[in-house]
Amino acid sequence: TPGTIASGVYERTLRTALAERNVDRFEIINRGGIGLAEAVENDEPGMKDCARTNFVAMVESYRSRGGKAPIRAVILGCTHYPFVLSVFKKTLAELRRDTRYSALLADDLVFVDPAVYTAVQCYRSLRKDGILNRKGPECPRVRSFMSVGRDGPLSMEVKYGRTLGLKDIGTEIVPMTRKTMSTDSVKR
Repeated sequence: TPGTIASGVYERTLRTALAERNVDRFEIINRGGIGLAEAVENDEPGMKDCARTNFVAMVESYRSRGGKAPIRAVILGCTHYPFVLSVFKKTLAELRRDTRYSALLADDLVFVDPAVYTAVQCYRSLRKDGILNRKGPECPRVRSFMSVGRDGPLSMEVKYGRTLGLKDIGTEIVPMTRKTMSTDSVKR
């Protein structure tokens, strides 16, 4: 569908999925949220303003470069973005009332949270492998892990400013438990 906007690293997967469905008319625009992941993660007072600003900037960027087709989908390309989805939806409603943007926003615009599809795929895989809802001592246990800094919490620079592909960024992998997670992470 013309006017699709994607945030994050999903462009190649999205292009492949659309091609497999014989969708040949679409435009993908990648635009990351500047400072938004950090604002959400730190539950900063300006988090909602940051979310609103990023959403408006995304639509304005599309408009200013000559975008004509209505935006039909916004893919939330970061695990932090669903935490501000209500702000995005409120901002969408505001922009629909603005004559500069109203024609650029499809009436049926959807927000896509890739985490939902990841969870569905995980469920299907567990079910296919026959290890879903097993009971008893022979049941495989699912363990979750996360990266932490070797010398304490990961800095914002490591989390959001690192160059992708570096082999060693000073982290180690630990089980994800209430003891290894920050109080804010457990809350989220």
